Amino acid sequence: MKNSIYLSVFVSSFLLILSGCMTRIPETDTTPPTVSVTVNRGMGHNIFSSTDGEWNAVESCIKVPGTPTKLTLVAGDAGGVKFASIKVFPASIVPDSVEVTPGPGEASYSIRTERHADFLEITLTPADDGSVRTGATAVVNINGELPIAVTASALDYSGNVTNLPQFDLRSPDDLTVCRGNR
Repeated sequence: MKNSIYLSVFVSSFLLILSGCMTRIPETDTTPPTVSVTVNRGMGHNIFSSTDGEWNAVESCIKVPGTPTKLTLVAGDAGGVKFASIKVFPASIVPDSVEVTPGPGEASYSIRTERHADFLEITLTPADDGSVRTGATAVVNINGELPIAVTASALDYSGNVTNLPQFDLRSPDDLTVCRGNR
């Protein structure tokens, strides 16, 4: 429990720093953005990141005690983040739980539902002087019956895109072997 609190404080501090940086859109940019999702109350290693490389079957799921479950999306790019999203299915995003950084004026978001899936889509807007944010974060609670699949993506201003591979939230009673359950 104490480690979970320390991790939450660390992640929150990191999110504030990441979403607070401004930059100019580079003339050339071939580096894709990074994207990660942190699963609050996840049992085992609870951060899924595009920098992790390929996942094996054990790495593509995590056990959670149930729903609602809080997810934190972090998207970053040195040349600016243009768009980020998270998809949960079959599940729903609790609209009143959504916290997006940067806030209104610099970013807008919407929740849409399609075929039993909810999407949180964040669009960032360049400032009047042309500078852009290097990061975006979103914290959401999701509801639904486990297992729930999660994907995320980020797009930069040069058209580079990163898609986080699907991972599943599973019940502790599920017989599937997941992170932290070997």
